[in-house]
Amino acid sequence: MSVQTAEPYVEPPNDVDIEMAVSKLKNGKATGHDQIQTELIKQGGKEPMKVIYELMSEIWEEEITPRERKYGIMGPVLKKWDVTMWNNYRAVTLLCTT
Repeated sequence: MSVQTAEPYVEPPNDVDIEMAVSKLKNGKATGHDQIQTELIKQGGKEPMKVIYELMSEIWEEEITPRERKYGIMGPVLKKWDVTMWNNYRAVTLLCTT
C-alpha cells in the first residue's frame, strides 16, 4: 500500500548526521535551563552521542518536540552604553543545546 503525502520524504538523521551537527556547535556559549555545556557533549565520547541519537530518533518518529525543548531563559543584554535607558538593551533567549 502506498501512502500519499504533500510533504517530500526526508530520511531520519543517522549517527553520522548527529556527530556532524554536534561538531558544529560553538564552544564557550551560555547554557540553557538544562545547564549542559556544549563542551561536555563534544568531549563526552560515544555515550552522549548515543543518547542524543536516541532522543532525535524518537522525536523524528513521533514528530513531537519534548516540552523541555520549547522553553528558554530570557534576559536583557546591553547593546549601547547608557544602562538607564531601556531601549539600549536587547532580549536574548538561552536555549538548551541538547
